[in-house]
Amino acid sequence: MTAIIATVCMLTGLIHCAETLSYSLRLAGVRTGKLAVSLSLTRILLLVSRTANMCSPLWQAPSPG
Repeated sequence: MTAIIATVCMLTGLIHCAETLSYSLRLAGVRTGKLAVSLSLTRILLLVSRTANMCSPLWQAPSPG
């Protein structure tokens, strides 16, 4: 039980870390002048993060049965 809770907390932390890193990636792209690359990488990172966030209730909910 404790291992499951630790795994869920770690995965949730990774999701929020990816959200935060996407904003810093966008800022770095503006500063280096590679805005198109920065925006595409930001969108990919946010898509993965939001998909994982959408699937997180499946990890957190108890299995039926």
